[in-house]
Amino acid sequence: MNMIRGAKTDEEMERVDGYLKAHCPVAHGYQIGGMYAAPIMETAGAERRVHLRQLHERHKLVWPDETSEANHNARL
Repeated sequence: MNMIRGAKTDEEMERVDGYLKAHCPVAHGYQIGGMYAAPIMETAGAERRVHLRQLHERHKLVWPDETSEANHNARL
């Protein structure tokens, strides 16, 4: 998941969403409130945040009921 390249086309975005539906923590029963646990979001440097941003944002769309308020509001 962390090695996914940023999607630009609709087809690529569908692939990202498919990965999230199958591989993100909530898909496996882990209730961490979002794509990434707080320590990752709190300690990621600027370069890392750019890399994590798309999956973080897409999680809110794919799993809206499983994204905590803190993760909804968090900015990467």
